[in-house]
This record gives sequence, C-alpha cells and structure tokens, in this order.
Amino acid sequence: MKEKTLYILKSQTNIIILVVLVAILSLTIPNFGQVANFINILKSIAFISIISCGMTLVVIGGGLDLSVGSTFSLCAILSIVMLNRYNTVLAIIVPIAAGIIVGIINGYISSRFNLSSIIVTLGMLSVIGGFTYFIVNGGTQVGVPNGTFEKISKLSVFRIPIYVWVFIFLAILFEILLKKTTFGRNLVLIGTNPEAAKIVGINTTLIRTISFVICGFSVSIAAILLSSRLVTAAPSAGAGYEFDVITALVIGGVSLTGGKGNIYNTIIGAILLGVIINALQLTNVPFAFQAITKGLLIILAITLDTRARRNIEN
Repeated sequence: MKEKTLYILKSQTNIIILVVLVAILSLTIPNFGQVANFINILKSIAFISIISCGMTLVVIGGGLDLSVGSTFSLCAILSIVMLNRYNTVLAIIVPIAAGIIVGIINGYISSRFNLSSIIVTLGMLSVIGGFTYFIVNGGTQVGVPNGTFEKISKLSVFRIPIYVWVFIFLAILFEILLKKTTFGRNLVLIGTNPEAAKIVGINTTLIRTISFVICGFSVSIAAILLSSRLVTAAPSAGAGYEFDVITALVIGGVSLTGGKGNIYNTIIGAILLGVIINALQLTNVPFAFQAITKGLLIILAITLDTRARRNIEN
C-alpha cells in the first residue's frame, strides 16, 4: 500500500506542484484566485498549448522542431493575406496547407537522410522566416474585417473562448492518438530505440514525418485562431514561440531525448508556466525577469530529467 501511494505521488508530481503553487499564490497575491484570472491564464496559454500538443509527438519520436515560431509567423501572415485578397475559407485552408507542407519537409529530410532534426529545423527556421518577410516585404498585415473571420475567435462556451476549447479538444485527440493507436505505440518505440523499431519492421521515416506533419498542423491552427483574434499579423508574430513550447514540454516531464512523455503532462507543464508568468505579471515583475525565469525553468527541468535518466540507467 505504501509503495503504491509513493508511486502515485511520484507519477503525479507535476499536478501536485501545480495545486500547491496555485493555493499559495491565491493566498498571497490579490485577485490571483479569482475565476476571471484563471480564465485569463487559460487564454494566455491556449495558443502555445496547441503548438505544444503537436510538438510533444515530435519529441516523443526522438525529434525536435525549432521552426514552429517561424511557421507560426508564416501561417499567420498567409491567413491575413488570404483574408484581404480572397475570403475566409482560403484564410483557413492556405495556412493549414502551409503548416502541413513545412511538417512534411522537416520530417522527411531529417528522417530519410538520418539528419539531426535540430539542424534541419534550425535551417528551416531561417528559410521560413526569410520567405515570410519576402511575402509582405517585412511589413505588418492588417486584416479587413469581413464579419466572419474575426468572429471565429470571439465564439465562447461557458464564458471560455473557442480557442481554449480547441486546445482542450486537440489535447484529448492527440493523447488518444498517442496511447490508443498503433501509430502512437510505434512513435514511442522509435523515440526509445530507433534501431529496434527498424528491426521489427516499423517505417521510421513515415512515422516521424507524420509526427512533424501533425506538429505543423497544430501550428497552423494556433496561427489562424490568433489571426482571427487580432485580425493582424507580423513576420515576427511567432518569434520565441519555440522556446515557450520547449519550456512547457520540459516542465511537463517530456524528455527531449525521446521516448518519454504524454500530452497530459505537457498541458500541466503549460499551465504551470502560465501560472508562474501570470503571478509575475500580477506582482509587476519586469518582462526581462519573466524571460529569465523561463530560461531558468528550462535549465532546471532538463537537469532533473537528465539526473533521473542516469539514475535509471545506473
């Protein structure tokens, strides 16, 4: 009974930390514990969480997509450009197609030629960024409201915006995909031992490419929803998003070496990050120190994960 209790506590460490942290902050920071503030936290993490869900699959499969920020900017720009020149339908379809194409390129090149996904996506970050600036000549795109596109992000259920519900839906969908399908099981095996996956006949190139495609799709959905909310987009719209996403993953316990993690813990990590940043904002901590906090959280989380893995190996 004692061992079972310890196992449960260990496996739910993140949620315990989250509950304790929320309780302490609610008692020490005015207005933090209000329902409206919790909804604001969900709003603030929604777009990063959508991207993080897709990135989780990539990382579990042993990859890493550093181009998500540039891809987000590209999809956001395409969404507004299509809105201004054509219609709402193309403002949705074209960015999704772009996100999927980027995912195919990232996944196929890194997997087919056995290259580091970090190097491939770092190169794509620059390529996509340059292409995005070329499309709009470096300028910010302001959308012309048509009465439909801008209403997408204004939809709400139980006072919670639609984009929050989208991230919840995708989190559930991707968790099922990861845990209940052959694709998910193969992805975990590839991330754990790619050579063993090849020996048992798994098409590692295809599985990894699909994970990158799902990530690109997630990025495009987040970009469309934010573009609908702001009805404007800039070539730098997604700058730094890759670091926020990686922070959410590592805080949630997703191992950057692959084979370990799930969507549930990623969302807990994103919420933890949102809670911490929200607390810093409510206490008027300068933005520079918020960025420093994110960096320190990444270092701490990766250090703990590395130590845990070494203990298991020993």
